[in-house]
Amino acid sequence: RDPGTAPQNYGVYLQQPNGELKPLGRVQSKVQLSKIRTVVKNWVPFMREKIDINIPGAHSSSRFEVLRPNFYAYFPPSRDVSKFKLLQAKITGQKYDQRTIANASILFSTEQNQDEVLCDIGPTGVKDLYRIAPREDLSSGEFGFVEGNTGSKSTSNIEIIDVYDFGIDRKEDKL
Repeated sequence: RDPGTAPQNYGVYLQQPNGELKPLGRVQSKVQLSKIRTVVKNWVPFMREKIDINIPGAHSSSRFEVLRPNFYAYFPPSRDVSKFKLLQAKITGQKYDQRTIANASILFSTEQNQDEVLCDIGPTGVKDLYRIAPREDLSSGEFGFVEGNTGSKSTSNIEIIDVYDFGIDRKEDKL
């Protein structure tokens, strides 16, 4: 059941089995664009941009055991919730101390990426509150909601993107 009222703050929430909305952590992630691709792209306009989004820390502090949770996104009308993607992260870094949501070029296209979890996104009865429902059960691991097309570009070709991260710990995977 959808919540009857909007949460107090803008953000992405996971609905607990009791119906309560629990906020996901928001990480500001720097996105490094591949320079060579950026140069080549000037000559080959349809070449895809390869973007890695790195999140510090191997594990999100927001942990859940729900297999197929419902998420809710509450944002002002200026933010396009339909551009949100749910991606599974890989643990990377020399000391395995960061998570990488690879190749975010899919954020700006309609193609599906192997790390993307397809979701149905739709409005609720509450203004500016949207339900995001994964179409399949989530496996144990690290995930992040990434909002495409909203990075504030800086001069060095780095975008800052909000990532709402969480981890799934399935009971049967702990055995």
